[in-house]
Amino acid sequence: MIKLWNDFYDPRLSKTKIINNALEDIAPDQWVLFVEYRLKPETQTEDMGKEVSRVQMWDITHKKIDGSYVNENAKKNSGIGSGE
Repeated sequence: MIKLWNDFYDPRLSKTKIINNALEDIAPDQWVLFVEYRLKPETQTEDMGKEVSRVQMWDITHKKIDGSYVNENAKKNSGIGSGE
């Protein structure tokens, strides 16, 4: 179940967007219950201490949910479009 959650969980997404991103194989009512359970503070503690790569952290802090950069400075620092 943790792998399933890790595949679908994005801290930048709202609960509603996570719920709307369910697999077709999972019953919608079961997915809603699963998401609500996993978002409870007491169920998130088991994932604490999990290492996040530098690339993942950079994406989280410099990109919007849609994948675009938060500002021109972030885009410039990424090397995209700068001829590098």
